[in-house]
Amino acid sequence: MTPTGDQWLQRLSTDYQICLQQMDVATNRGLLVLLDENAYRNASFLDQRALAHNPPGQWASLDDIWRSINTNASPHYIFHIGHCGSTLISRLLDEVGGFGLREPLPLRSMAEAEAELDAPWSLFSPAAFDAALARLNGLWDRRPPSAGQPIVKATSQCSGLASRILGQSVSSRALTLGLKPERFLATVLAGQYAPFEFRAAAPLRLKRLARLGVNGLPSAHSLETPQYAALAWLTETLVARQLQATDAQRVLHIDFDEFLDAPADVLGRIASHFDLNATSEQISTAINGPVMSRYSKAPEHGYSTNVRDQLVAKSSVQHERAIRDAISWLKDWVANDAILSTHMEPLL
Repeated sequence: MTPTGDQWLQRLSTDYQICLQQMDVATNRGLLVLLDENAYRNASFLDQRALAHNPPGQWASLDDIWRSINTNASPHYIFHIGHCGSTLISRLLDEVGGFGLREPLPLRSMAEAEAELDAPWSLFSPAAFDAALARLNGLWDRRPPSAGQPIVKATSQCSGLASRILGQSVSSRALTLGLKPERFLATVLAGQYAPFEFRAAAPLRLKRLARLGVNGLPSAHSLETPQYAALAWLTETLVARQLQATDAQRVLHIDFDEFLDAPADVLGRIASHFDLNATSEQISTAINGPVMSRYSKAPEHGYSTNVRDQLVAKSSVQHERAIRDAISWLKDWVANDAILSTHMEPLL
């Protein structure tokens, strides 16, 4: 039943169908929309694309929203570098007992806010930011009665929140997904949207590196597309390395090519890490089912491992010089910064 009036807030703490679809930090408001279980499971992104079927919704004060949410929560998380199979892994986990929430838009808003917490223009105090993040965890811990463990798949730019999230919720676990730099660059340079995607995200990534104390930051306007992509690989992989160094028990790292080489074995490891108790039969059914043969972000399109390998191999040849130069650029930067050399030098 569609909520009316105050019911949107009254049901918020327990009713998974009431989704905080977006936050407007500037006006201190949030958009609540009604999504059923199928809407969650079918969504590749819980951003504006989740509104394509015009679900019922209502704006409310963020202060009222936060007051309506329980904070005793422990959803698990997938953090990743982008273009490394995170949506596929999330969908496969749905098949073996998980309840995936893929790229909720408020998490991106929080990532943007976190990068500026120390700035005088930040609209969040550190304490208010941590309180809001805890309440978002409370929202994402709700689930349908028939569903298993909620697993939030973050947008790639959101990895900077990982240590805060794990610090708040000691029962939450994280999966980090990545690729070797050459494979990542070949993958993303094969896509037509790479110039726009990585340029747009560069300012946020540079802010995050600056907050970590990384030196030698380049000017965003000076970079070319391969360097924007290399910056993405560096920033998000650094998060994974730091998480593993500080909390190896709760953080599992997987190279996506490792998964493709042995999908059943690796999916079993991931499911076990998230305490999904999946049987070998469930794992086999998922790996041999339709999810593995479709393009995860748009399941109406076929997309096999062989197709991906062919595209990446072609891109590796076509962009060989650009990839080589971008890796060289990374190596020089890493060699001249103490933080980067500690965590990243073994990977280059």
